[in-house]
Amino acid sequence: MLKTLFERKFLVDERDPVGTIQAGGLQLSFFAPDPLYILQLLSILGITALVGNFLSLIVCHGILRKSQQTSFALTFGILLPIILYYPFFLADLLDIRSSPLRMTVLSLPLTCTLRTLHAFFTEQQSTSWSRYRREYGFVLHPLRHPKTQAFVTATVHSFLAALRSYGKWFFLLGISYSLLLPYSFVPWNTPRPLHETFLSFHPSHLANNFVHAVLTSWMLDLGVNTGVNGVMQCLSGIQFENVVDSPMFGSQSPSDFWGRRWNRLISGDLKNGIYKPVRQYTGSKHVATLSTFVVSGLMHEYVWYYLFYVNKHQDPADCYQPPFGKQILFFGWNGILLLFEYFVGKETWERVAKDLFPACTTVLVILMALPVGHLFTGDLVAGGYFRQLSGLLAIVRIDYKS
Repeated sequence: MLKTLFERKFLVDERDPVGTIQAGGLQLSFFAPDPLYILQLLSILGITALVGNFLSLIVCHGILRKSQQTSFALTFGILLPIILYYPFFLADLLDIRSSPLRMTVLSLPLTCTLRTLHAFFTEQQSTSWSRYRREYGFVLHPLRHPKTQAFVTATVHSFLAALRSYGKWFFLLGISYSLLLPYSFVPWNTPRPLHETFLSFHPSHLANNFVHAVLTSWMLDLGVNTGVNGVMQCLSGIQFENVVDSPMFGSQSPSDFWGRRWNRLISGDLKNGIYKPVRQYTGSKHVATLSTFVVSGLMHEYVWYYLFYVNKHQDPADCYQPPFGKQILFFGWNGILLLFEYFVGKETWERVAKDLFPACTTVLVILMALPVGHLFTGDLVAGGYFRQLSGLLAIVRIDYKS
């Protein structure tokens, strides 16, 4: 049954318009989200919840309640290999080819790997299974009361707030896609293709990188902050933390961008699973910071390898396969920027930022990363990730009639 559900691959947009309008030399064609695409996405979320609950049992009753030696063998010899192999098994089993669907599959190994490391290094004690069941089964971080640390109960108001937010991002992304699709998501010509490895301060290159970064941020807003959040609220009865918080238009420093605004789901797990253990072991904040960004780069190399993985049903000649190493370079660059902020000093940075308008500080922060932004987003353009996501959106196709 699942194989039948996943027969369509959604590598190209095969939707028929739900309506057209002709005015003068223009024809506007309106396309609704593909319901089968949405059903496939929801099915993957359901599979993720089931697998996550199974993993939480192993963590709680295996790793946390065994000796150090047994826990080490279970963690690094059995559990982590299973978690990291799971996406490839699913891609081969169901012949999943769409990059957005594969990214949804990756939500489990990315979070569960780091949470398993956190459990192994810091929580060698008996712990309630209900806690790990929520952390592994629902992926997102549960929202806790600031005083009691109890889970915050989902309400009709919180669900409606997520629904309203979903509508806003759904509209913004739909408009953005309608404008960018005719340009294949590269509105400005650049001296070199965006998927190549290089450093550039060319204005059109920076502008394209900014557009792609904004799209990626809005996708997290739509897909995780509101979409997945709302579904998980209904399934669990509790609220969850937002994953992004206006990183492209509100960040006041590199640490603010990476630590409090951009993908807080992964940054929080990296902090618990990598930063804290390394800092405790070395006693150095700088070593822990750099180690965290190196691990983040390796994790994203794993992500990229899976996004463009050629499963057993595919022909390699038809697939885009990026070179290894670009994510390590990208996150290494941003790790150096964060160390630069530390060396300059928090007080000095805040004093300089205080003399600028907040918007100017945000522009400065974003410009520090944009010259290498294509190392992260260039493959998403060249490999079809942005294009394949259009099937989940309502878009308008504009055709010019002669």
